[in-house]
Amino acid sequence: MENKTLKVAELFAGVGGFRLGLEISNYKVVWSNQWEPST
Repeated sequence: MENKTLKVAELFAGVGGFRLGLEISNYKVVWSNQWEPST
């Protein structure tokens, strides 16, 4: 069986802690974003 890396997109990334967990778990984050409105 092939060992495939799943590709994911991270929405509302913040400081990126969720991304680190994904990468440690053999996911490849191909896109992430963070949107904060101007004041």
